[in-house]
Amino acid sequence: MKFKVLYSFFAFLIFFCLGNTASASSIFVVSEEYYEEDQLDDDTLYEMALQGELVNNKHTQVEVIYDEETEIEFVKIKKLLTKSTYITGDTNEHYSILAIGTKEETEDSGSITVRLKVGFNYDKKDFDGVSGYKATSFYATPTLLDSKFKLTSLSQDITASGMGYTSGGTKRFISEDNDQGPFTNPASGAMKSKNTGFLYYLTPNDGSGLGTKATLKYTRTDTGTSYSFPFGVGL
Repeated sequence: MKFKVLYSFFAFLIFFCLGNTASASSIFVVSEEYYEEDQLDDDTLYEMALQGELVNNKHTQVEVIYDEETEIEFVKIKKLLTKSTYITGDTNEHYSILAIGTKEETEDSGSITVRLKVGFNYDKKDFDGVSGYKATSFYATPTLLDSKFKLTSLSQDITASGMGYTSGGTKRFISEDNDQGPFTNPASGAMKSKNTGFLYYLTPNDGSGLGTKATLKYTRTDTGTSYSFPFGVGL
């Protein structure tokens, strides 16, 4: 009798969770795959890309992109970090995407002044064959490369806007944003990060998008001249 009662209870629990995506996702994870420890770190991938060696495999994609509007060449890196598979057959993949760019001031031609790494982490989930993306955290790391300058401010925002889904699969319009900073006199090489608090999965298209932008400000110590480096990355 006890076995029958327990069997009935677990059968009910499985039936209930199969009908509730959120519950199934949190309870019935049947496998977890971790890829990050087998991947090269971002700085190594960046240096390799500058030498013309682009890593592109199942879990890491690296591109060198030239932005004609800003006339800045930068390296874009996307990594698959983890993959969860649930008893329903659904999967959830966790990624990082970032860009690393540099800026040099014309009065010091040939000398790179600053480098800025900007990115965010996100979850990817399928809804009846349509991929949705939810940003989970965002970050920026400024680096000073010329001692004749000093960093004065760093700020960053992230935005998701357009059509998408709730975690339970209901289609809806999404408008979410968050920001961090401004941070005064940020330390060179120190990352600033923050959780997004986003709730929904965006489906990027021509009328919607998910991305982050940071703005680094710095001054020349001898003249006091101020400069700004806005830089970002999106899906």
